[in-house]
Amino acid sequence: MTTTATTYTRDQINALLLANDRAVLVAMTRLYDAQTSDEKAVTTVRYLNHKGFSVRTVGVGSRIARKVAKGVTLTAAEMKLARDIALWHSKQLVELANAKAAAKAAAV
Repeated sequence: MTTTATTYTRDQINALLLANDRAVLVAMTRLYDAQTSDEKAVTTVRYLNHKGFSVRTVGVGSRIARKVAKGVTLTAAEMKLARDIALWHSKQLVELANAKAAAKAAAV
């Protein structure tokens, strides 16, 4: 049995990020997980590989993602920053979501 993977668009991901705080929190952890281990250790971008946070967002993005991973509730200001960062990286989030959907479909 062949299952077709869902394909997300940037507009769909942006709409989800604008409407859903939980999606923003997941986005922050996905972006943090995409950082290399040495980038996580020093909270900076060491490789211009378009994976994880950018030079512009790595400091605050990493801090917020670590809080989310610990289950700490974000302040309203932190949530706004997280949403802005997620929207800034929505192209990458589309790629991550589509890769996850394709892997899930292939496993069926």
